[in-house]
Amino acid sequence: MTEVISFALLVALTTGVVEALKKVGVNFDKFIALAGLAIGIVLTYLGNLTGTVDLVILNSLPLTAIAVGLAACGLFDQSKILKK
Repeated sequence: MTEVISFALLVALTTGVVEALKKVGVNFDKFIALAGLAIGIVLTYLGNLTGTVDLVILNSLPLTAIAVGLAACGLFDQSKILKK
């Protein structure tokens, strides 16, 4: 159960960081998915290094980090923007 809570917290934190960057004035409208992915990867690895996050999906930390980043940026929503 702690894995689910850790995953949800990382997704929320990643989303918050991306939104904060948008509010500060960083303009990456077309690259928001890539930014969310990168921030999710960094936050997952930082959480794992500090021991605050006990989360591994399929026994693979890189897959977990990618899942956090993609969940945070909303992969489905981003695909709709690219089709326009």
